[in-house]
Amino acid sequence: MMRHSGPAAARNRGALASASDLLFFLDADVCVQPDTLERVWKALSSDAGLDAVMGSYDESPADPSFVSQFKNLLHHYIHQHGNPRASTFWSACGGIRNRVFREMGGFDENFRRPSVEDIEFGMRMRRAGKRLALDPRIQVKHLKRWSLANLVRTDVRDRALPWTRLILAEGRMPDDLNLRRGERRCVALSWMAALSVPACIWNPWSLAVGGAAVLGVVFVQRRFYRFLVERRGRGFASAAIPLHLLYFLYSGVGFGAGLITHCFDRLRKALPGGSEKRAEAARRAAAPRTPPENTP
Repeated sequence: MMRHSGPAAARNRGALASASDLLFFLDADVCVQPDTLERVWKALSSDAGLDAVMGSYDESPADPSFVSQFKNLLHHYIHQHGNPRASTFWSACGGIRNRVFREMGGFDENFRRPSVEDIEFGMRMRRAGKRLALDPRIQVKHLKRWSLANLVRTDVRDRALPWTRLILAEGRMPDDLNLRRGERRCVALSWMAALSVPACIWNPWSLAVGGAAVLGVVFVQRRFYRFLVERRGRGFASAAIPLHLLYFLYSGVGFGAGLITHCFDRLRKALPGGSEKRAEAARRAAAPRTPPENTP
């Protein structure tokens, strides 16, 4: 039976087959704009010191459902206001020099699901001193239909958990994109609001604290809500607040779960026999990540 290798392996095979100086990665549920490829080419050809560039979803996601519109508009807004000196790579819309991709060994094929293989790749690039850029003018259209259940499951299992473990292994949390300090404050405020509901059994005034916490989230995210009002109207922006609070709540759950598993892994390695396991893990990590040559 054929074993599923995942998108990281598939991208590596595609890159291996390319003889072009530049590589461009695009997700299967994404469509380019008329000028997307030209902008990627111009960004990399006009700056010899730039190693990779990534873009953004546009503000007109294809699926009309509320959850899909919210999720994709949130992603669009975050990338439109991200640091131009990117701290990561994005394989849904990202260009990179072929020689740099091969030098870095490609995507880590241990990621067998669509996950954070591009983020891990970007972290390796940054550690190696490579230059990455975020150009919000490079845009693509996302076609994915999000349900609420799929959104929560994907964001926690395939994003928050593995990303947290990468951050803890790196020992540094970037102040960029959805990890900015304001986003972290909103996670704390959202949990304060959520915990105020059961706390009102003992102290009714806790609801006032919870209400203040919700207002705090709205204040911190006021520019995003203004963006939603301008693009979709006041009704959409108002309806987005509970879903945005839920996003911060489960992001906090994902971070907490990632922290627990990271601590558990460290404890397991410290137990008798852990040194041998660490040595084996180090050997695997040091092994070349370059995808194998094509075979007949």
